[in-house]
This record gives sequence, C-alpha cells and structure tokens, in this order.
Amino acid sequence: MYSFSSRIRYSETDEQGTLSLVSLVNYLQDCSLFQTDELGIGLDHLAQKDLAWLIAGWQIQIHTLPRYGQDIVVSTWPTRLQGVFAHRNFTICSPDGFEYVRADSLWFMFDFAKQTPIVPPEEEWTPYMAQVGEPLDMPKTSRKLRIDTSIQAVIKPSFVVSEQNLDTNHHVNNAQYIEFARAAAGDLSQLKRALVQYVSFATLGDTIVPVVYTSNEGVTVSLNGTDEKPYAIVKFLNA
Repeated sequence: MYSFSSRIRYSETDEQGTLSLVSLVNYLQDCSLFQTDELGIGLDHLAQKDLAWLIAGWQIQIHTLPRYGQDIVVSTWPTRLQGVFAHRNFTICSPDGFEYVRADSLWFMFDFAKQTPIVPPEEEWTPYMAQVGEPLDMPKTSRKLRIDTSIQAVIKPSFVVSEQNLDTNHHVNNAQYIEFARAAAGDLSQLKRALVQYVSFATLGDTIVPVVYTSNEGVTVSLNGTDEKPYAIVKFLNA
C-alpha cells in the first residue's frame, strides 16, 4: 500500500465547502502517480519507453465527503493483473481511519508507438508485486456501462476541448470527463456512487456533446463526439 497525507484546500471544495468531485478524483490519480514515482517506474520512466498507464474505468463509493481544512490520508494498492488490465483500489480516510471514500479502478498499459494496449512487460509490473493487496468489498459492476435508451435523453450544450482540459498524454484528463458529466447532470446532492467508463480519447479542439438520461436511481451522462460516439460514460447513482 502507498499513502500520502494532505489537507482539504479551499480551492478543492464545492459550494457546500466539501471536497469537490473533480478534486476527489484528482487525489486518487495523484496517489497512483506518486506510488509509481516511489517505485521508480513513473511518468518519466514510461515516457522514455513511449508507454503510459491509462485508465479504463472507475467505481467510486462515497460515504461522506471531507470538508475544507480537514486532514486526509489517501491510499492505493494494486489488487491484480488480468491480461492487459490491472486493478487498483483506493481509499480516502481521516488520520484516525474514518473512511470517507473507497474506489476501484481498471487500468491498461498503452504503447504509443504501436497505438495499442499491451500486456505490461514484466519489468513494469514486478515492482508492484510487493504491494499487491486484497480488493475492497464493493459491488460487482460490468466494465461496459449500459445506457437505458428507453429514457428520454436531454442533449446539453456542446463545448470544445481546451488546453486546460489536457494532461501530459495530450488527452483530456480522466478527472475532467467526470467534471464535464457533473456539470451536465445537475443536482447530485444525493450522490453515493459514481461509475465511469472511458471509451476513446478526446484531444484539443474536439467537440463534446453531453447527453443526459435521468432515472429514479440517478443520472447517466454520455459525453459524445459530434459523430454521437461516446468519449466517456458516467453514471451518478443515489445508492
């Protein structure tokens, strides 16, 4: 397990003074990157090989959200490697162990030279072996999220990807898709769980069209391109 401590900054909070959803996901992403750096297989190492770990999906469970000024401990550990996919868990807790958030995530290694996912070479996975831990007790979910097309879709205003949305891979950052979906979904005051499936890469200048489906269980947002194919699908659930 790898952990780091922090304190909730004002810039990381929402209108209620609690940790915003985009900041929550940024903490999780940062924790995984810090671990790769500590193991000597971080961004610079992977860039030299034209490789990167990319995320395929999230399941995030929220018990409650920490507030401005509160201290937190963010932790992560890999749980297994299965074919091209690597599973990684996370928690955000108080220093005395109260659990605010737990999350599961699915990653794959991408070879930019070949433009394809690959099975991680042994030297890229072996450093994690000593930190593999038991998976968290979380609901089983499908890797591919389904959209109930019997629900009336609401198409929200489109927007164009700008430089501030990009990461070092020159793609829209994973957390940004969740923020796009949150903005399109409206009221998420009852949010308890978020499921995310990343489908394709949006890059600078691409147009994203949020399509919203609202049901009793929550809100699903498909972040589509102009060809109506999704870049990502995000489900915000009330339970």
